Amino acid sequence: MKVNAASKTRLIVPKPLEPTLFQYFGCQRFIYNKALEQRIESYEDTGKTLSYNAQSATLKAWKEEFPWLKDAPAPSLQQTLLHLDQGYKNFFTGTANKPTFKKKFKSAASVSFPQASHFSIQRLNRKYGEVDLPKLGKLRFYWLTNHPDEIKSCVVSHDGKNFHISFQGYKHLTKTADPFKPIGIDMGINVSAATSKPVADTDSQLFYLDVKKIKSLENRIANKQRLQATKTRRSHRWCKLQNQIKTLHRKIRNIRQEFAHQLTAKIAKNHGLVFVEDLDVKHMMESASGTKENPGTDVAKKSGLNRAIGRQGWGGFRTFLIYKVGWYGDGIFPQNPAYSSQKCSRCKYVSEENRDTGTIGFHCQRCGFVAHADVNAATNLEEDGLASLVAKYGSITTTPSALRNSDKTRILGKRSSLGASRRKPSSNLPTRGQASNGNKAGKNSGSSGDSTKNE
Repeated sequence: MKVNAASKTRLIVPKPLEPTLFQYFGCQRFIYNKALEQRIESYEDTGKTLSYNAQSATLKAWKEEFPWLKDAPAPSLQQTLLHLDQGYKNFFTGTANKPTFKKKFKSAASVSFPQASHFSIQRLNRKYGEVDLPKLGKLRFYWLTNHPDEIKSCVVSHDGKNFHISFQGYKHLTKTADPFKPIGIDMGINVSAATSKPVADTDSQLFYLDVKKIKSLENRIANKQRLQATKTRRSHRWCKLQNQIKTLHRKIRNIRQEFAHQLTAKIAKNHGLVFVEDLDVKHMMESASGTKENPGTDVAKKSGLNRAIGRQGWGGFRTFLIYKVGWYGDGIFPQNPAYSSQKCSRCKYVSEENRDTGTIGFHCQRCGFVAHADVNAATNLEEDGLASLVAKYGSITTTPSALRNSDKTRILGKRSSLGASRRKPSSNLPTRGQASNGNKAGKNSGSSGDSTKNE
């Protein structure tokens, strides 16, 4: 199977070449802002925006007006116009916000080399590889084992401290996950991820992000930002602090991504069917401050909850899981999380009394079943997901082959309609002695013992 793939690794840039790369970053940023300004002016004057072809024709005139643009590789500048054009297409289709101007100290610094025929790579030894880039020459990078099999383009970037190079292309993969080994995943705050069964190579069902380390780095960022506020903007000391802040943010990002990459890879390679919560994270993280006329309540508490949700990186975890299950497994299916933490995975009895939101335990008031609340919720997600697949395909034994023959149902990359509009809490909660019918909608009380999914 041929799939899109990319890899990113450290690029070793000699000191004399660093100013040249920063100049390329500036050229790309200048072209992007110039083209964006041209599009805005065209829309204000004529009511229509410009196309990529129209702007590409003016690139030569810009090079004559600003001769220093000729120092940057021409395909890289053309690629910048394509990025802007794609940004507008995403905006018009409603999948992204409107493109905005890039800023030197805030926007990502990068330069693209879109044609593989313009550069070449080779492996030097076990540790290093070498890439020959236009106008830059041969540069070493740390060799990775997961580079794409067919490389089509590359991007050189800078994160405030180090240079990196990303290779984009294709990989040839074979599905390795067991199609008859499903798993449910419950996301939370106290427990970052809980699974319905032990994950291969770990024998664990509870996984924790290093939140303590992240909080420590966040405190260091706040201290440096307070110090930076006392400096003259864009002065030498201000820029020095800005780079230090970027470095701390990079460390937080690396901690979060390492946790997500390692766990999602183990899940995707060993479990063919994956069931996750259909969470509307954007809605869950909305501010509770309200307005002057209608001020909110518990604003500080909700703000702390929002930071805790953002710290976990649920969206990134799900993004990694989606494309890895597409590589190795058969399907990932969002499930309605309503009552997943209140329902007993053994007898299916639903009651608020089954758990105490101040603890991580689950105790069924009917059958006496005791379990970790997040594991119980993950088990419910798996069982509900399997039931829906059996109802659709008739038998779980025919589900994997049916999914492989249907690209439309194999992967659900976007949020399904389950979470598009959250339902209000129902006043008809099942009481003790009543059997749950398993499909009543209502308030989701959260499955991590911390009310993370309360609406």
